[in-house]
Amino acid sequence: MQNDYGFPTTRWSELAAIRGGRTEEKAAALSELTTRYRRPVLAFLLMRVRDPSRAEDLLQGFLTHSLEKNFFAKANAQRGRFRNFLLSSLKNYLISEHRREAAAMRAPEGGFVAGSPDQPVPEPVDSVTPESVFEVAWIHDVIIKALDRYRDECADANCDSYYQVLSAYVVEPCLDGTERPSLQSIADGCGISRKQAEHQLDIAMKELRRLLLEEVHVYSSGEEDTAMEIRELFRTLGGPAAKS
Repeated sequence: MQNDYGFPTTRWSELAAIRGGRTEEKAAALSELTTRYRRPVLAFLLMRVRDPSRAEDLLQGFLTHSLEKNFFAKANAQRGRFRNFLLSSLKNYLISEHRREAAAMRAPEGGFVAGSPDQPVPEPVDSVTPESVFEVAWIHDVIIKALDRYRDECADANCDSYYQVLSAYVVEPCLDGTERPSLQSIADGCGISRKQAEHQLDIAMKELRRLLLEEVHVYSSGEEDTAMEIRELFRTLGGPAAKS
């Protein structure tokens, strides 16, 4: 299913319909689901296995397993946020996959490598977790989708500078982790005045919020969930309040 903008939608009602459709319909719906949320899912898997090929295999295996076992039969808006549901489903799949692989490769008595008191188990020093990477990738993915749509809208309306100001001043520093440039430098690059850049930025932020709302409505479980998502997205983006 697609909305008026040509983007595939995966709403809770459509997820629930997966369990009642024919096999080919379920496969198509799951494929669409995976395509939409591919980046955060792969980011999570890469953090878990540290191997791009293995992560891709797990992604395909998750899709096949979900189809065979009706993994999304419990999809229900009343059960909580879809993001949490998808992450929980992924974790459950990885647990079952690990058990399957462990059963296929029995270790000899005492293990493959004997432990030693002189070699204690190292403590993790990196606070980055697969879950946190999934969260960041999810948020960035939503922002990128909304920004791509705004770029296309600006191109159609012949107002590319609105997109350029928004992207250079707000979105790129957020996604790249770089320092925000001065609004004056962006205005100079676009061939407009600082006052025009401020005006365009205000309008662009409103339009971005509209597009973010539409993206969030695809998977949110209700108005409260939507409001929470939007707050998180704008907290990530930061505000254009301190125009320098």
